[in-house]
Order: sequence, then C-alpha cells, then structure tokens
Amino acid sequence: MIVAPILVRYRTNQNVQGFIRGAYAAAIGTILGACVLLARIAIGDWLTALVALGSLVMLFRWKVNNPVLVAVTAIIGLIAFPLLNPAWVFVK
Repeated sequence: MIVAPILVRYRTNQNVQGFIRGAYAAAIGTILGACVLLARIAIGDWLTALVALGSLVMLFRWKVNNPVLVAVTAIIGLIAFPLLNPAWVFVK
C-alpha cells in the first residue's frame, strides 16, 4: 500500500514492470503452495474429495459466488459428519 503510488507513477519503467511480474509470480506460487498443504490436511475421504472436486467445477464452470459455495459445502459437511463419523478428522 505504501509503495503503490510510486509503482503507478513508474509503471512504464521496464524494471518496475519486471518487479511487478516477479511479485505476481511469487504471490501465485505462495497461494498455490498453501492450497496444496491445506488440501492434504482437509481432504481425507471420498466425500471431501468429491466436495472439493465439485467446488472447483462450480467455481470454474459456472462462476458461483464464493460465500454461497462456502455455505453450501458447510451444510454438506454438517449433514454428512454425524452420518459418516470420519476417523481422520483431527478436531474432536
């Protein structure tokens, strides 16, 4: 936020453009790395894998609103957890 006005002022500078591209790449890599780590923890059975895959399809195919998707998957989890009682869940 502090350097944004400076970057905007010099956005035609090749060095600044290279810096911004590098920062974007680093941010995307960090986010993808966090996604992989969280997925390894959160996906533990067929239902969670199915919910994750279905969520990705809904996001990319139909551009579903994120809060709606989170609410629907939370409801699925609340209904399925007592029925399946998965042993892999760390929260007791």
